[in-house]
Amino acid sequence: MKQHHLIKWILFPLISFVIAFGLIYFVKGQGLFNQSVASTDQAEELVSEFQARENYLNRESSFVYDSISQDNIIFIGDSLIQRSEWAELLSNPKIMNFGINGDTIAGVYRRMNEILERHPQAIFMLVGVNDLYLNQFSESELVNQYRQTVQRIRQQSPDSQFYALSLLPVNQSKFAHPVDNQKVVSFNGEIQPIVESLGGTFINVHPKLLNQAGELDEKYTYDGIHLNADGYTILAQTILDQIQ
Repeated sequence: MKQHHLIKWILFPLISFVIAFGLIYFVKGQGLFNQSVASTDQAEELVSEFQARENYLNRESSFVYDSISQDNIIFIGDSLIQRSEWAELLSNPKIMNFGINGDTIAGVYRRMNEILERHPQAIFMLVGVNDLYLNQFSESELVNQYRQTVQRIRQQSPDSQFYALSLLPVNQSKFAHPVDNQKVVSFNGEIQPIVESLGGTFINVHPKLLNQAGELDEKYTYDGIHLNADGYTILAQTILDQIQ
């Protein structure tokens, strides 16, 4: 009995250490933090990043790719895609929403294969602003990632109509959003010719959401980056004008 307790006394701390070490290694491996947690603020940020990662995985695991048919229209991208009821907004029950909060160009590229092998009727993509926010890659590197994503779409499902939505402006003056609007404009200028040269359609909604200062008009947003109902109405109408 004493030997049994001794084994437990030795193993439990060891197991706890292994779990903790593995958790830290996992986070570092995901690129969620690059330095030790040295303050309460950093610890809270780490918890927030874990939650974001969990939400991402939960959202992705909810997708039923086998339900995609060649009649479906796919909307894919980040939170700007996820947070709208596109089928209702565009009055088309064939639309399926594959947006994920916080997604990046690389994230969309990684999970696009499940969609492309089912050859949907059309694909609408809006992604990139989180990449500008994270600032982990240069603009040229992000443009290259975007190019590879569009190339994959056009090569693996050439009969699918492809529409790329421009990145939207943000509002810095009222909401102090960290994304630089000049970078948004520059990135849009880089990706438009890529999309068009590969046979896709570029839908430039950016100018329709601007205020006089060249930012996202506050009447279209509630936090400086995400759209409210009025903002999505503008976005939806711009899409309809382009495809009709």
